[in-house]
Amino acid sequence: MSEKVACADAGKNIENAVSSALDAINFSGFGKNDKIVIKPNVNEFQESGSGANTSSAVIDSLVSLLIKKSPNITIAEGTSIIGNALANFRKAGYYDISKKYGIELIDLNKGKFRNVKIPNAKVLKNARISETILGANKIVNVPVLKTHVLTTITCALKNMKGCLHPNDKLKCHTIGLDEAIVDYNRILKPDLVIVDATTAMQGSGPHSGEKIKLDRIFAGTNSLAVDYAIAKCAGIPVNKINHLDLAIKEFGIPDVEIINEKHFDLELPKKIDWLPTRLSRLAYGFKHKVLKAKLSAQRPEINPQECAKCRKCLHFCPESAFSFDNSNGFPEINERKCIQCLVCVELCPYSAIKAVKQ
Repeated sequence: MSEKVACADAGKNIENAVSSALDAINFSGFGKNDKIVIKPNVNEFQESGSGANTSSAVIDSLVSLLIKKSPNITIAEGTSIIGNALANFRKAGYYDISKKYGIELIDLNKGKFRNVKIPNAKVLKNARISETILGANKIVNVPVLKTHVLTTITCALKNMKGCLHPNDKLKCHTIGLDEAIVDYNRILKPDLVIVDATTAMQGSGPHSGEKIKLDRIFAGTNSLAVDYAIAKCAGIPVNKINHLDLAIKEFGIPDVEIINEKHFDLELPKKIDWLPTRLSRLAYGFKHKVLKAKLSAQRPEINPQECAKCRKCLHFCPESAFSFDNSNGFPEINERKCIQCLVCVELCPYSAIKAVKQ
């Protein structure tokens, strides 16, 4: 049986678009006693409508529809190791939703985690998963559609990374990010997926790209099928989205019926040349310093003109390759320590670190 993925026009009314998309996939709601966790993408300290975070208007519309049958709803996010979900929620307008409906906002990074074995995993054999997520019997995955400098796009599959322990999020970058995305989605399977493509992000996402108005809502019940449908609508070949390509090679091309299919264009970031995953695992397991192994063919380079000297790179580098020149306050990269995982390229809040060819 085919997986239904619906696309709805949100240009005039977002709540109507969410409702229409849910109706099109025959979603009738959850039960009265269901414990529901909504997992948006609120990884950036930016306002709603920036294209960086899931729009508060989309979440408000979704909650207003779900809460009619299911009063037990929470909204939860786990940011990168340098982020603060509650601060991001406030900036993006989520506290208004919390007050309006009397629902809790949760920072997954500050809660408890349980170590879970991942069956048939290729690189991420086990992971610490948030107890909030594991304790829910209904999970709603609500990413915003964005391009991503390391994974081409970030959408339904990648958004579930926020459910991992912060250190396991970093680990994903050192063992093969695309392979790890496939692995944690083996156990993190949402019951409903709503994609906010009202204002998306293109170019150098996930936080400093160009916002683009698409005025669309996508809905489905399978993360792989939803990402595949969106790639098709955006005209992006699957082999340009490595984690999606890997998932399809393992699980097969989804039999997807796209309802109200409409095409759009996204400007993609430059592709990263990752080295083989086996080499990545060796580099992580036996230390690149001994093997002289790197994870990509590109290295990070700091642009002093864009650097804010915030020193956050000191905290998110898994190999402690950053230090600071006390004479000018700019970070420096120790090339002997750097494994070229490029997590710094993704996480620098000012996009001051770029991936460049050797």
